[in-house]
Amino acid sequence: PAAGSQSEDFPWSFRGRVRFRPALVGAPKDPVGDGIGVLSLLGVTVGGSVCLQYDESPVGPYLEVVQMTAAILSERLGTAALWGSRLMVSSDEADGANGDIWGVPSERRDIEFENDGSPGVRTDTEGRIRVGGWDCMRFADKDAEPWGELPVWWTPTLKALWLPFSAWRSES
Repeated sequence: PAAGSQSEDFPWSFRGRVRFRPALVGAPKDPVGDGIGVLSLLGVTVGGSVCLQYDESPVGPYLEVVQMTAAILSERLGTAALWGSRLMVSSDEADGANGDIWGVPSERRDIEFENDGSPGVRTDTEGRIRVGGWDCMRFADKDAEPWGELPVWWTPTLKALWLPFSAWRSES
């Protein structure tokens, strides 16, 4: 398995924290991918930002901000997901792995998660990404042991995050 992996079945293991800040956004007019439909009502869909702080990953610790652009539905899987149109990472290693291993375009950016301030993602006058209110997103002490795991499927070529269940599909 890759560095940090717990299993041969899942060689790419990432551990850290995530924050999703949903927003209603205009639905994209262009197709997202083959067999993928945008879920929208009157031209509006769910998007927002996903901010990730990886303590462990196959390329070491790094920060990531994803601009989520639409709620989508896979015709093949019958599963809903969020589609990200822009992926930004804080390390050269993560940027390289996105392109070389997963075939996903990403941007190497200066990203800082600020403990204080109001929650939100901003770009400062020098183009650096600032994620405010990171400390208020914790619901455990900083030194607390992690508990539980959230299984999320990642389709790199589509930049989509999927929950691994479907109300109308049998997993057996």
